[in-house]
Amino acid sequence: MTGVPFCHTAEKLGPWPAHAIEHQLSAWYDVTHGHGLAVVIPALLRHILNETSAPVIAAYGVNVFGIIMGSDVMETAERAIDKTEEFFQSLGLGLKLKDLGIESEEHFDKMAEVALTDGLDGCLVDLTKEDIVEIYKDCE
Repeated sequence: MTGVPFCHTAEKLGPWPAHAIEHQLSAWYDVTHGHGLAVVIPALLRHILNETSAPVIAAYGVNVFGIIMGSDVMETAERAIDKTEEFFQSLGLGLKLKDLGIESEEHFDKMAEVALTDGLDGCLVDLTKEDIVEIYKDCE
């Protein structure tokens, strides 16, 4: 599984969705990219976790955090997401939008529309505007 991208096309590897989703936090709320990613990445990973994405997320956990791959790939993927949160917390980063001073959903629809135009074609799990709005809500 090493080297399997979250987002890919036949022509080239592309950015994975966390960046496009986070770019809107930076644009609308003047959030630094790293702080925004710490909030978005765990919510995104939980949102896309399914039978297709679990092996990729589990491989990430094995390769980045040294998690031992268990017989249950879904469980290993969930542990990878938990380890991601633990890592961000160890850096002193918040994991919720309120930690960034964002306490309103008023811009989520527009943010999601713009995020969709930021190169999300060909992602491991296709995202709709509604998915992205839900990811923002999961960050609350």
